[in-house]
This record gives sequence, structure tokens and C-alpha cells, in this order.
Amino acid sequence: MKLSMFSVRDVVAGCYLAPFPARSEVDAKRQIAASFKDPQFQQTPVFQNPQDFRLMHLADFDDETGEISPVLPRLVAEMSEFASLGTVRS
Repeated sequence: MKLSMFSVRDVVAGCYLAPFPARSEVDAKRQIAASFKDPQFQQTPVFQNPQDFRLMHLADFDDETGEISPVLPRLVAEMSEFASLGTVRS
């Protein structure tokens, strides 16, 4: 099966967070949306400053051959698009 590799880019720090696999961009967005509803995630800089982060497509991965094919990093979504999904707990 071919998967895509995604990462969240911290545009302020100028670095990428650990990559994660997803079947498609829609699947990656779904995973991110679920994160914003997680109380533990709400303690992270991504949740607290979503305007500083972007979801990026970095590579494709074939789980049968192990081949990773890098692509030019491409914006999938601004993390601020997901901010309304979570609720800040005090």
C-alpha cells in the first residue's frame, strides 16, 4: 500500500515535527482534527499557537518495498483551520 508522509512545520522555529503516515491528505487532516480534541494535545504549542504551524506533505512511502520518495514539501493545511475543534480547559 502506498502511504504519504506528513509533518507539522513550526514556521516560527523553522523546523518540522516528527513525520507521520496517512493514506491521503484527507486522512492526515482527520488525524490532526482528532488531536485538537485531545486534552493532552491542548497543552502543546501547536494547540496553543496554531497560527505558527502548518500541516505539510513531505514524501510518499510504499510499505511493500520500503521505498520512500521525497516530494517538494507542500502545504496541506494551516493548523489554525483546526483550532475551533478543541476547547481550552482551565
